[in-house]
Amino acid sequence: MNWINFRARWDQLSVQNITLRFTIVSLLFVIITQSLVIAALYNKQRVVFIPPKVDREFYIASEGPSASYLQMMGEYTAGQLMNFTSSNVISRFNSILPLLSSANHNNIKTMLTRQAESVIKANISQVFFPKKFDVDEKLKTIGIFGPVRRIVVDQVTAEKDAVLWIKYVFTGGKFEIEALSFSTENADNPYRPGAVTASR
Repeated sequence: MNWINFRARWDQLSVQNITLRFTIVSLLFVIITQSLVIAALYNKQRVVFIPPKVDREFYIASEGPSASYLQMMGEYTAGQLMNFTSSNVISRFNSILPLLSSANHNNIKTMLTRQAESVIKANISQVFFPKKFDVDEKLKTIGIFGPVRRIVVDQVTAEKDAVLWIKYVFTGGKFEIEALSFSTENADNPYRPGAVTASR
């Protein structure tokens, strides 16, 4: 192979090498751009997970649900846990079990089972009237405030102001309850840093 042919072949390979590098860099840029676009679209998508009772507009995005959605889920949870009779308390408490987070499922279930047993034993009926909601998306808590009235063996006890606090997580488009706290004495959020945790 003479020098002229070698030089021509060298120039041809150099052009191919530069073209190949440019193509690889261009494809890499396209892949990175597509990944960023897909990630942005995924983060902006809205998933509709309908709570058991819908009476207002709500949305659920990847960053979390709207406050109205959290209020509806809190209202439903409070209705199931705070309105009961001795004959339906077990079924009402059991309806909440699918909403419990897997991490605390057994602890909350045990607490609700004990509560149901004491309700049946004492023949208690209870009515709760939700009046105010405190949705804290930063702490992931929902407070449901309102008067509660208990009837024990056909005697109505005094109406008291009460609050049910729900500590929740939101994973994969699903609302899950991490902890519950009920009080008729202290309305403060027990899940706020530094607060003394109350229990049902």
